[in-house]
Amino acid sequence: MLDFKQRVTKTNLSPQEKEALFFVRQRNDIVIKPTDKGGAVVIQARDLVIHEAERQLSDSAFYQKLDRDLTLDHNKKAAEVVHDAISKRELPSSATNLIVDHPSTSKFYLLPKIHKPGNPDRPTVSASNCPSKLLATYLDMITKPLVKILPSYVKDTNHMLDIAHSFHFSGAHNYVFTMDIKSLYTVIPNNDGLLALTHFLNKCTELQPPTHTPERLAERVLILNTFSFNGDYYQQTAGVAMGSRFGPNYACLFVGHIEEQIFPQYRGKTPDLYKRYIDDIVGAASGIKEGLEDFSTFVNNFHPSLKFTWAISDDKLPFLDLYLTPSSNLLITTIHYKETESHSYLNYSSSHPVRCKNSIPYSQFLRLRRICSEEDFRTRSEEMTSFFIRRGYPPAVVNQALKRVKSTPRESTINSNTAPHRRTNCPSCPDLPFPKRASK
Repeated sequence: MLDFKQRVTKTNLSPQEKEALFFVRQRNDIVIKPTDKGGAVVIQARDLVIHEAERQLSDSAFYQKLDRDLTLDHNKKAAEVVHDAISKRELPSSATNLIVDHPSTSKFYLLPKIHKPGNPDRPTVSASNCPSKLLATYLDMITKPLVKILPSYVKDTNHMLDIAHSFHFSGAHNYVFTMDIKSLYTVIPNNDGLLALTHFLNKCTELQPPTHTPERLAERVLILNTFSFNGDYYQQTAGVAMGSRFGPNYACLFVGHIEEQIFPQYRGKTPDLYKRYIDDIVGAASGIKEGLEDFSTFVNNFHPSLKFTWAISDDKLPFLDLYLTPSSNLLITTIHYKETESHSYLNYSSSHPVRCKNSIPYSQFLRLRRICSEEDFRTRSEEMTSFFIRRGYPPAVVNQALKRVKSTPRESTINSNTAPHRRTNCPSCPDLPFPKRASK
């Protein structure tokens, strides 16, 4: 008889901590959620969360209350548009994989934004198996190349580092500026958003499937946008829901279309650098501060649905997890932590492979090496060392990781391949693989 040894999982929680966690999880008068950013966890009173959610959902400009759950009805409508496109040979027969077999109702919830003044809540929808999920996934695939060729496109921090390090100011009196679009996903008018999508799809040299096919699919994703909250059902009547796979690309194309109109129409001096990560804009310019203020005001008043907050500085401003500082004719970068950053790296006493835990300090020091200047790296690495010591990491492990990173030239850590590549074929090519069916 074979003797199978049961794997023993150790815990780094005391009996009192385990009992406290169990007690908290059993309470139904509170809501435990991760914060929108920063890696923290927030405990909120359930009645206050419900009150705030219902306040947001009562805004008739964006939401409509329904008298019943329309999930099954919407799944039929999603299937109809797919079958119609197949019958017209606009989509291959394999496009039936875009139909969800057993759809479930989307769920509305809030994510606390404790890094913002007043701690507002971000509306989010969990649409893991909704009727439009696979349509949204397909649209995400075919629009991603369109987003990458936008002049303002920023992929991530590494891409922004590459941009910043290749940028040079054109004169004296140098400034950086940031702009933030308020509630971008929900404020996009459906007609304007679809117009932007059509505009960029028509730029493809090969229209297969034809432009109106993804446009119709996108229309379904926007219209079949229902969810439940606290026993009631709602439909979002404008914009795209936070949580939709199609949301980021759709929002980027809408703003990209607006940007195409802004720059030719602005009569003043445009910034030397203008880049955007979804709803966060960063830029730099030489000249007078009033010129950037005039540009920001023009942008803020250009489209009635888009409203911005902005900041201009000759010192430094945050963008993503960077601080950007004008220095001489260069843009200098350093690490930026939000005030709510918890630095809750995996505790060294946790039941994870030692190799996994030992790799974390190295990856974080390497991130600092990539972002920070030589002098700044020394200061920030000392700070990072203290973070890991507080999480129980042996000093020898931390110091060994730091030693490895110090021997790595900073230039070799900046990935110059993150810039968007030129598209060689239409993103709507007929051999594009379709997503798999949702699991039963």
